[in-house]
Amino acid sequence: MKEKKTVPTVEDTVFLIEFIQRHAERTEEAIRLDLESALVGNDPLLLEVLKYSLLKGGKRLRPVLAILSSRLCGRNDDDNLYLLAATFEYLHAGSLIHDDVIDHAENRRGKESVVKKYGIAAAILAGDWLHARCMHLVGTLAGQKGLDIVCNATQAMVDGEFLQLRYAANPAVTEEQYFSVVLRKTARLISATCEIGALYGNADSTQQKALARYGEKIGIAFQIIDDLLDYLGDEQATGKLAGNDFVEG
Repeated sequence: MKEKKTVPTVEDTVFLIEFIQRHAERTEEAIRLDLESALVGNDPLLLEVLKYSLLKGGKRLRPVLAILSSRLCGRNDDDNLYLLAATFEYLHAGSLIHDDVIDHAENRRGKESVVKKYGIAAAILAGDWLHARCMHLVGTLAGQKGLDIVCNATQAMVDGEFLQLRYAANPAVTEEQYFSVVLRKTARLISATCEIGALYGNADSTQQKALARYGEKIGIAFQIIDDLLDYLGDEQATGKLAGNDFVEG
């Protein structure tokens, strides 16, 4: 028997958009509060750079996936869930800042990149702080297992960046090699986001693995779309110059 396909209704789509917006706003508030409390006594420029890179921008895909995964496994909303969700935005934003240093990118999310606005030193240091803060919070909120998951994903991301450097400007790169980069550079981190969200939601091992696989597939699809937009995208819509990633390999 042929499987019947269902199409989301307008009401379903509206509900999903409102859900994402609501939880993205709560995540942004968690980010703002955490930055202001964690950086008391630090140089004010660091707070300025971090707020510039994190607030009022981005789709909040990773935090929303962490929240959804946790709620799906039975966890109720609490302030720590949104703080945990924020850690994945920290890791993502820190990686983007470092990417823009590597790629000499001048635009990000419709405005000047951090490296363009504040310089290389400030950009590298801000990215380092975001990575360190992410690890600290994941370890605090999701325990050693959560920390192991995010550390393994981060190591894979770095390996993916090195593979990308190796394959840069090589027209003979195969589909298999392309997907090996995508899996490490993007998909593993989104997989970790879903898996840690499930872990925080007290999921069993089967549920954690299922959501990790789901996140991996979402991550692969997301990176393919992002790569296509580098060729075909409108700078006004994507917030970055079309072709910049291609030029940098």
